Amino acid sequence: MLTQTLVIIFIGWPALIASLLAWLAGLVTKKFIIVMIAGIIILPFAFFYLGAYLSSGWLGLPFSLGHFASAIAVRQNKMLVAWLLLAPYTLFVGMLAYIVLTQSFR
Repeated sequence: MLTQTLVIIFIGWPALIASLLAWLAGLVTKKFIIVMIAGIIILPFAFFYLGAYLSSGWLGLPFSLGHFASAIAVRQNKMLVAWLLLAPYTLFVGMLAYIVLTQSFR
């Protein structure tokens, strides 16, 4: 039971939402470390769902690299680049949320 709860927390919606909120907080406050934490939060999700679940391990890499590249951009004070790197992840989370919320339950 505890294992299932931890899996849900680390690879489910809580991880997606926490990562997105941490990333936004890091970009708004221009704090490199917060954006890095967002990247660390998303690692289990990226490698499990995008890698193992879709059976191609490299698919999780762009989302993880996007987080860390954004952190580097914040560190170098290139905020436009950091915000642009957030766009693909936000679109993915939005698309996934739309799919989940609009599926029919029978």
